[in-house]
Amino acid sequence: GASVPVAVNAANLAIVSILWPASTMALAGAFFAQRRTAYVVSAALSTGFGAFPALFFNWGVLYPNLVGYAMVPAAL
Repeated sequence: GASVPVAVNAANLAIVSILWPASTMALAGAFFAQRRTAYVVSAALSTGFGAFPALFFNWGVLYPNLVGYAMVPAAL
């Protein structure tokens, strides 16, 4: 029931604030299995560098690029 700009902004925020930290936590889990500190540090650092996936909005709404780059750490 929301307008299109609200829905686009909600999707962008979800990708940047949920997918990006989860992806970096997956990478940290692959490198440092069974270490809770690695998950916490990777989540904290990824939220500190949240501008990385958000910089793609400078060129318009490029969802395939945004989601692809946000999922690169998980793919590794």
